[in-house]
Amino acid sequence: MKSPGGRVFGSLLASAIALWAQTIYTDPNGRFSVQVPPGWQTSTDPASGQVTLSNGPVSASLGVGATNNGSTPKPADLLAAVQKQAEPACPGAEVTQRGQTTLAGLPGTFLVLSCKDPKGPSILKFSVATTQGKVIVFNTTGPATLYSQAVAALNAMAQSLRLASGTGAKSGGSSAPTAATADANKLAALKKACAAGVFTPEECAAKHAELTGPGPAEQPAPAAPQQSADSESTPAATQPASQASSTVYRDAQGRFSVDIPPGWTADPQGENGSQGVKLSAGSSWALIGPFGGATNAADVVVKLATQFQSQYKNFSMAKHAPVTSNGHAAEYGVFTGVNPQGTRVTLMIAGIAAGGDHYLAMMTSCPWAEANQTTGVFVQVFHSIRVE
Repeated sequence: MKSPGGRVFGSLLASAIALWAQTIYTDPNGRFSVQVPPGWQTSTDPASGQVTLSNGPVSASLGVGATNNGSTPKPADLLAAVQKQAEPACPGAEVTQRGQTTLAGLPGTFLVLSCKDPKGPSILKFSVATTQGKVIVFNTTGPATLYSQAVAALNAMAQSLRLASGTGAKSGGSSAPTAATADANKLAALKKACAAGVFTPEECAAKHAELTGPGPAEQPAPAAPQQSADSESTPAATQPASQASSTVYRDAQGRFSVDIPPGWTADPQGENGSQGVKLSAGSSWALIGPFGGATNAADVVVKLATQFQSQYKNFSMAKHAPVTSNGHAAEYGVFTGVNPQGTRVTLMIAGIAAGGDHYLAMMTSCPWAEANQTTGVFVQVFHSIRVE
């Protein structure tokens, strides 16, 4: 954690982050914008106006169009029609996942098909949302092995999709204060991140435009205990607070408690646990403890991200959003990268408001190849943190 002298998490956080290296693609017809990860190419179909983002054989195609009669169909109905059209081109089509999603800040549905192509298994994913007589689609595809490696980038693109003014749904009056507060916090955090050099001037300008633009803020989707390679799970506020078979670690100084997952060990950090606790199992770990010098939960994430600017390679953000944890305002970011030991890892950095000017921070790390099995555990740990 951060001491008055400015050290953070002791030697565990001697690492660096290069956040959000994406560029912004703006539809020439003024319908939407989307972030494009480094190394991805864009092309446009002049006839349909559909945009394709590709990186080798893995691609995402997206489009925004009006319905023929001005009606607003249900996303589930459209998805059923899309599935019917797609299955003949997908040998041995098998539905491996379906559910609710958020697309351009709007509620939608998604479907994942596994295809037994003669050249090797492939994945097709279709996401659909509708609003005010318009249809928003975001489809992804690629060979199964390469697709699984690109899931974080594909999900980040889907989450970054923003509709132009007048295209999206209007927010309800009751939610406006919350959305405004969240946007204000994000702008404040962005200002600090830019001042700290986390982003380039161009990225700062693009992100400022995105936050102050018309697109409604996305809400994190509920997380499942276990994730597939294409999981959309996040630390949403609807997660259960703890696992039934977990034991509880109580901070010796009475600041917080947290559940210890079955099979994990708890090691207090610093003298008498003054710097928090480390939970670990194999190569995966979670570090929870007090964080000083922050102004809000988002500031915790920004300040920790700044500490990550020198050692991790190919580090990118997969998601960043405000949430709540046991009734306390919180903020989190999910990242992937190569740590100083040369291992590709998935990390989550989170800040939790603990009353007054006190904050808790949580940072997790696991090998990228084990993220599907471990992320659900981290989410449970996050929502089990109780401020004392």
